[in-house]
Amino acid sequence: MIKIYLRIFAALVAILISPISAQAQKADDKLRLSTIEFLSALDYYHDPSSEFEQFVRNVYGYLVVYDERSGQFIPELAKAWRRIDEKTWEFDLRDDIVFHSGNKFTAQDVKETIDYLIDPKTTIRFQGRYDWVRTVEVLSPYKVRIVSKEPFAEDLHSISYRFYFYDSAVFRSLADKADYGRVSASATGPYRAISVDKNAGLLVERFDVAVGKWDHRRAPIKRILSVPVPDRQVQLAKLMTREVDAIRNITPDMQEQILKISGLAITPVNSKFLVYMTLDAAGRSANKVFTNKLVRQAFFKAIPRDLLRQKFISAPEIAELPNGICFKSTVACDPTQPVIEYDLEGAKRLLTEAGYPNGIDIVITGTDQYRDITLAAAGELRKAGIRANVEFAPRTAAVRRRGHGELTVYGSAYPTFSEPTVTNLMDFFFGGERDYTGDPMIAQATAKATVEFDLAKRTAIYREVLNRVNSEAYVYPMTEYPTLWAHWNYLSPQANPHTIAAFNIGDWFWK
Repeated sequence: MIKIYLRIFAALVAILISPISAQAQKADDKLRLSTIEFLSALDYYHDPSSEFEQFVRNVYGYLVVYDERSGQFIPELAKAWRRIDEKTWEFDLRDDIVFHSGNKFTAQDVKETIDYLIDPKTTIRFQGRYDWVRTVEVLSPYKVRIVSKEPFAEDLHSISYRFYFYDSAVFRSLADKADYGRVSASATGPYRAISVDKNAGLLVERFDVAVGKWDHRRAPIKRILSVPVPDRQVQLAKLMTREVDAIRNITPDMQEQILKISGLAITPVNSKFLVYMTLDAAGRSANKVFTNKLVRQAFFKAIPRDLLRQKFISAPEIAELPNGICFKSTVACDPTQPVIEYDLEGAKRLLTEAGYPNGIDIVITGTDQYRDITLAAAGELRKAGIRANVEFAPRTAAVRRRGHGELTVYGSAYPTFSEPTVTNLMDFFFGGERDYTGDPMIAQATAKATVEFDLAKRTAIYREVLNRVNSEAYVYPMTEYPTLWAHWNYLSPQANPHTIAAFNIGDWFWK
């Protein structure tokens, strides 16, 4: 079908890719980015979409930012900060920051935002990311303390990735607080929301007052519009006819065809999305076969993950093959026990040793975005006698079934740099209803690491956990899944100076 679209629009493309057209596009100074999802509100707290995050980071403001390249925290809304004790951080705020509404940013905005997030009456999807905070204390208009319920070694990381701030004067005026980001999205970043419409898209415009205050929050293009197009084939057609300027997450098949079109370019970006498969070692699902460690190890040995990366991942040359469920740049990631390597004959021997000389039958539940690599992995498993059938489910349905303990194998991907710490990954893979190991060592060690403030000691604790995850074959880490943008060559996407795993709207430039 994609090839059909290419043939239909080839003639139009030849006409449209002229220097005059490119100059007109830059003169209008408006970039149109296609999104799969319909963005109903400019508020990640209530609408936590991965596509949405590229806008949020340049609209809202954070107290501090973690520089993933240097491993250091850098200032944003706070100009200085200090740890008072194991539960308390104190922040000195800048006094020259204004919201898009014109209201001054103060400590009261920090307090009212966090108070809302931790209120048990508030309904948001990931409240557990915020409710470790016990209270927020306003010491002066530009000094505030954030106090946790318990000691939390990586609290500053959580603050730097999870907490952005509402304009409290605007927030108070809303009868339904969930309307923030829909009715109003007053924030402090270099882009401000002009209109938020689920069908027409999200339009943001450069907020000149904030431009130049931070080198990690850039706004080189004046206006940026999200154009919701849920069908990838239609996205491609709209790109070719210049109804949009760029599309995200193109597939390898699309990549091959796009490169044949003069004037189109492809830019790969590291995402640190980890493609993984979780095995039911705890025996929560109806099929108990993976409670046998040898069977889990056979599963690992049957998948040639490097080969699959080369064949089924776009831009495999930049896709990191991790030595566990974390990447090299993840804070406290240092496993020494390698992931079990591909060994087809060894996989067959392990199945026989486990009492399954005739193989086993399993179902892999996957999400559609990673269809190709999941199907390829299933094909490789069958060679070893692991007869894997694959079912694809909407992510929300798959997550619900995972929580109910229904899945024997769950294959998906996780944005590990949504907060690049091993603590975050421990919670994602082994926290609460997501745990399919039943291994008390993981829970005990994680509890110990969470309150270990010495990074070297915390890394050592997590090293033992990560080694155990690898040796026990609990979660199979397949590969990083880079993000690929297809765009017209009058655009010049540039790497963010402080992040290695995200590409935000402020990283687009005209040539």
